Amino acid sequence: MDMHYCESLHEYETCRDRELAKWREYTQLVGFADYFENEGIKGDFWRWQVYHTPQGYPTTNNPRENFNAMIKSFVQRRRHHMRLLLQKLSDFVGMLAPKSPVATDYVAVTTTELVKAASLTMDSNQY
Repeated sequence: MDMHYCESLHEYETCRDRELAKWREYTQLVGFADYFENEGIKGDFWRWQVYHTPQGYPTTNNPRENFNAMIKSFVQRRRHHMRLLLQKLSDFVGMLAPKSPVATDYVAVTTTELVKAASLTMDSNQY
């Protein structure tokens, strides 16, 4: 199992411990396992796991990276001859039909937590 695709904290911790133990079985990988644990798991960039991103949201905040990932997924991460590639890209663009815009009179439904937080802020004159 790939640690990046774990869907819960428990699944991630189980996978992490198993993979680190597997790497440390090889003397050549002990240094890498220590480095990975300190930098990739305990370091500043520890929120790279997929389960930190809500379902339906992009796993990156860069729209170009997200679009690039969609293209790679669509062409199945394979290199194609130019004719087939152009056909696949044409199909991909056709699949991305224009989305209908949100109506201007649309009002987002507020949650009770948001209403409570707003009223507390207003009551305490912190605005």
